[in-house]
Amino acid sequence: MASQSSTGKYLNVDVPYSGLFAPNPLKYLDPEKITVRDVDFGGFTYKEFLLWLRNLINGSCDNVYYCSRKETLGEGIIRIDSDADYWEFVEATYTPEAELDVYIDHQNDPILDWDENEVLSDGNGYDLDDNEEEDDNEEEDHKEEEDGSDEDDNLDDIMAYEHEVDEEVYTFNKTVGDDF
Repeated sequence: MASQSSTGKYLNVDVPYSGLFAPNPLKYLDPEKITVRDVDFGGFTYKEFLLWLRNLINGSCDNVYYCSRKETLGEGIIRIDSDADYWEFVEATYTPEAELDVYIDHQNDPILDWDENEVLSDGNGYDLDDNEEEDDNEEEDHKEEEDGSDEDDNLDDIMAYEHEVDEEVYTFNKTVGDDF
């Protein structure tokens, strides 16, 4: 397949494909899986890797990701989208005790957005940033109560509104009677 590795080490990689990614927590559901042994990924270029992967799974592989088996998908998934990304993947494959899976996304899902949201989540479906804002708002409410300030004074600052037009505007056709 590929030439002898400069490191002299080949690795085993699982390639789950034909599945679906699902968020919260990020998972790859109902995949078919191929285990690949003795492939020198360092002997491929990014385009050769994609071609090899397409032939391996007999299908398209527009969105390719990899993740260490030692991490959850939400913590460690990385997209392979360019030559630079591919060479980072190759470097990761030749680290001691590398155990990697290569995932194929066939649905063009926003995997990295889901991944980012999962990392920011506190496990209950709430973003940590939202909770911090709520705590800040509670502190401000307590300060206002202590100050004795009137809530109605700040109502315009808090509530945004949009002005609606009361009447419909009719435009008249200036070319009445013209053949155009």
